[in-house]
Amino acid sequence: MRLSDGTAIILFRFHDGFDRARERVLLLQHYNPRLKIYALFGGPATDKAAALEAMQGLAEAVWTYPGNKPKDWKWRHTDLMLKAWYRTVGRHLDFDFLYSYEYDLLTLKPLGKIYPDIDDHTLALSACEPFTKEIEYRWSWTAFEPSRTNFLKFCDYLEKHYGFRRQQKVCLGPGPLFPRAFLDQWSKTEDIELVHDEIAYPAYAEALGFKMVDHGMHPGFGLQPDEKYFNCEHHPVTLGMITEQLAKPQGRRTFHPVTARITVEDILDYAS
Repeated sequence: MRLSDGTAIILFRFHDGFDRARERVLLLQHYNPRLKIYALFGGPATDKAAALEAMQGLAEAVWTYPGNKPKDWKWRHTDLMLKAWYRTVGRHLDFDFLYSYEYDLLTLKPLGKIYPDIDDHTLALSACEPFTKEIEYRWSWTAFEPSRTNFLKFCDYLEKHYGFRRQQKVCLGPGPLFPRAFLDQWSKTEDIELVHDEIAYPAYAEALGFKMVDHGMHPGFGLQPDEKYFNCEHHPVTLGMITEQLAKPQGRRTFHPVTARITVEDILDYAS
């Protein structure tokens, strides 16, 4: 089965900025009216009521990550939050593919026209590239302490449990697309709190025998001109930068990180 033939859903992940989050989901609905949207709230329990109110009438259901893990832990381990959601909620839903969509991603085009038409044994990841020594020795997750020590411990774990020490690929975070078959198998694995999801997703895909492709939104690990529109370096993309691209028929339609509140009205006067 391919993405174009199967049933896809969106899991929208957010932790604060409720007005902004609601507008982001409205934009998702505008471009993807047939896709059901579920929400994963990762903020503090004291904000749960506000989160539920923000998603009222938009999300099919809102699930709150349990416990009181600190914000930094949740940022490092969005993979474990997704795994917990799948074990609790996702496995009971009817779908073939899942778009994991975080609050600061902005896509102004139907997702089916942005992502590659993967099959049900392939993950589509951001900046999915070979894990070179150059990346290993300059990437914050693998080069510098304390992440370096944790990464090497994870390598030991992979060797012990899956028979390989060094994974072939790594990726960056925004907008992974998963087949249900991967989520089913991955959800049964042990929870390991050693590495960021940008290491974990490709490692487990390889360990479980799945293929991986780059979904094409991020320009890649090397410095690229388009990085100002889509980056993981905390350089926010402004509304002016977005509308500049929308005014071009072949302009970019995917942006990250977008922390501003962007509405449907903001973009309706521009090319689709």
